Amino acid sequence: MKGSEIVKELRDNKVDQQNFIKWWRRENDFLDYELVAKFLEDVEPNQEFGGYEVLGLEEMWRHLQKIAPERVKREKRGNREVVVWTREAEDGTESTQVCDLTPRNLMAVFDVETRGNVVDS
Repeated sequence: MKGSEIVKELRDNKVDQQNFIKWWRRENDFLDYELVAKFLEDVEPNQEFGGYEVLGLEEMWRHLQKIAPERVKREKRGNREVVVWTREAEDGTESTQVCDLTPRNLMAVFDVETRGNVVDS
């Protein structure tokens, strides 16, 4: 499957730009997650893929919870839903960050937690 085919399918299916995409190479040796909008910006038309899956916010949240179950949680604060993230600094200290539950924020936490090394579970 080529990048141009995935782009066409995503656009034909009118996938919300705030969803996530999980994609892998044909060799099945690499797995990545991105915002659909970022994927559409960066994909090369002739780039080869083994396949992809579009994920919603709840599905992506479940992936993050598998990776960092002790460090991330969701809370209601007033009329907002937030992610409470206990993050370990390079010096070993911990800090807690709170951010709105949005696709962009969820992806940022996921990227830091996985350090770009995603293992499918």
